[in-house]
Amino acid sequence: HQIDFTVVEGNRRVSTIKLISNTATRNKLGIEKTYPKAKDQEKLADITSIPCIVYEKREDVSAYLGVRHIMGALKWEAYAKAAYIADFIKMETAKGLDVNNAIKKVQDVIGDRTDTIKKQYVTYKLLKQAKDDLDEFDIKPLVNHFSLLTVAYNSPTIREYIGVKKYSEVDFTKDVVPNEKLNEFEHLLTWIYGNNNKNEKRVLSDSRQITNTLSHVVKYEAATEYLIKEKDLDGAFERANGEKHLFYSRLMQAEKIIKSCLQFANRHKNDLSLLNQIDEIGFTTKTLKEETSFANN
Repeated sequence: HQIDFTVVEGNRRVSTIKLISNTATRNKLGIEKTYPKAKDQEKLADITSIPCIVYEKREDVSAYLGVRHIMGALKWEAYAKAAYIADFIKMETAKGLDVNNAIKKVQDVIGDRTDTIKKQYVTYKLLKQAKDDLDEFDIKPLVNHFSLLTVAYNSPTIREYIGVKKYSEVDFTKDVVPNEKLNEFEHLLTWIYGNNNKNEKRVLSDSRQITNTLSHVVKYEAATEYLIKEKDLDGAFERANGEKHLFYSRLMQAEKIIKSCLQFANRHKNDLSLLNQIDEIGFTTKTLKEETSFANN
C-alpha cells in the first residue's frame, strides 16, 4: 500500500534534490543537458536521505508556516504569502466559519495585529477575480509581480477608479470589484502589467509611477480616456493637471529646446535652411501671441 506525502516546508529543496539525483526526471523535463548532476555517489546517497517531520494533517503545520513565513524572519514573497492566507481561510470556512471569522482566526493564530492578513487577502481576491472574470487577461505577470497589485490597491484614487472599498470595509462574500467596473479593472491591470493575450504592453516603466503618476491620472476623466486611447502615461499626467497646465508645460519645453540651440548659432551663420526654420518658429510664436491676446494692439 503506497502512501503519498506532500512537502509543505522545504519543497524547493526536495525538488532540487530530485532533479539532481534522477536522470529520468531531468529527461522528462528536457533539462538533462543543462541541469547539474551529482557524480560523487557518496554525496548523492547523503543528499537523498532527508530528515523530516511527518504530520497527519496539513492544518497541524499551517500555523507554524504562517508565523515563520508571514510574520517571522524568513518571509515568503508577496504572492506566496497571499496564497497561503487564502488556503488557510478556505480551510477554516470549510469547517463552518464565515469568511470574516475565518480571517480573525488566521490573525489570532499567526499573531497579526496590523491587519496584514486582511490586506493580503483582499489583494489575492483581486487576482482571483482577474483570473475568473477577465477572460482574455494573462494573469501570469500578476503572480510574478504580485506586490505591484498591493501598491495599486493601497491608492485611494485607484480604488475609487475600480470601485473597490478599503480593506476594512470589503464584503468578502461578494466580488471585490463590482461587475460594472470590470473594464476599468482590466485597464488598470494592463497599464501596470501589460496583457500578452492581446499583445498589449504595459505603460508603466517603474512601480513608483503607480503612486506618483497613475493614481493622479485616474482622478480625471479626460486624462484617463487619453491614457486608454494613446497609452501615453506622461501625456495623460499632463492632462490630469488641466489644459492650462498642459499649455504652460509645452511652452516651457519649447523655450528650453530653443535656448539649447543658441550654443550652435554662431557656427551656422547665413545657413538659409536654418534661417528659414527660425523664421517659421518666429511666425508660429507671433501667431501664438495673437491667439492668446498677448500681442500689442
